[in-house]
Amino acid sequence: PFFSMYAKVINPKTNGRVVYSNAGSSRRCTNYLVKETKEIGEAAVFFGAPGTEPRTADEVVAMLDGNVKGLGKDAAKFHSLVLSPSADEQRLIEGDPRAMERYTQNVMDLYAKNFTLKDGKQLGESDLVWAATIHHERTNRGTDPGVQGEKKEGLQTHVHVIVSGRDAAQKITLNPLGLADRFNRVQFHAQAGAQMEIQFGRVRVLDAALPVPSRKELVAQKAAEITSKAAANKPEKKVLTPEQLATKLALKDARLDVQ
Repeated sequence: PFFSMYAKVINPKTNGRVVYSNAGSSRRCTNYLVKETKEIGEAAVFFGAPGTEPRTADEVVAMLDGNVKGLGKDAAKFHSLVLSPSADEQRLIEGDPRAMERYTQNVMDLYAKNFTLKDGKQLGESDLVWAATIHHERTNRGTDPGVQGEKKEGLQTHVHVIVSGRDAAQKITLNPLGLADRFNRVQFHAQAGAQMEIQFGRVRVLDAALPVPSRKELVAQKAAEITSKAAANKPEKKVLTPEQLATKLALKDARLDVQ
């Protein structure tokens, strides 16, 4: 199977617990994104909706931190996304930052539309409060192979997005990490991949005898690929010995007996 565009909603409980922590101000997150850019001698510039002017980190913080009306003290005030094209896709993009901005704007429209609301209303990009910045390099971290902190080879362009946990009218809470029937992350990942292919072309050669797939068909194909990859990478469930199983059941019974 072919795996392309990688779109991820970062869960700060499992990834980047400190820098992506979203229960408070977005300052720490924007500081991190600015620091990443400064380390390679570039200035961090944030872009947003079509027709808007570039923003500084301070302007992004003010925009996001000012859009939290109705959110509880411990609720997520914003969410972080990463859009990372494959090396083949980056060659199609040819390092064009304006093209990546347009792509990100289209993806954020898909992000908004992916929320299922009780009243049947559908959101669009204009209902979001968000900003993004483009990074061109990555370094080895965590479980990455190679020397930790060393620059990764090849094309590494990717986009960091910070989006408010409330809509622009501050009436609807938008949590992409909630229930799948409210926001389907596999569907969003597939839609982002399909948008990449529609906007920049396919990195695979199509069989001329086959019809060009529609957007809906592309999304379905990519959702199947994502699900298949996740299943292949899922660790095998550990089989307990009879003794281990007996111990586990005994501990469970003991917990249930506690008043």
